[in-house]
Amino acid sequence: MEKIEKFRKVIHEVMNEYASYFKVVSPDLKYEFILDPENHHYQLLRIGWHNRKRVHFLVFHLDIIDGKIWIQQDNTETGIAYDLVKKGIAKSEIVLAYFSPSHRKYTDFAVA
Repeated sequence: MEKIEKFRKVIHEVMNEYASYFKVVSPDLKYEFILDPENHHYQLLRIGWHNRKRVHFLVFHLDIIDGKIWIQQDNTETGIAYDLVKKGIAKSEIVLAYFSPSHRKYTDFAVA
């Protein structure tokens, strides 16, 4: 359980950092945290209006499954996995779920 709490804390820190950064870059847009700590689902959304167009954009979606952080979707420029690693999460604890299982073995991250 201690590991899960560490994951939650780091995920929340990274979400706050991204939302703070984006608020400066796009002050007219809102950033929403979708947090379901009971079921281990975490998402950051960018929503609002920009140049008369509706914005509803998933920045990233993370889940905690079987003691690892699964990156279900990553629309960041640098890659959310590297932000997690900088915060002390081992690559062996991160699954790049947006890659097929057969391709994950070619990354430096966990296969499953």
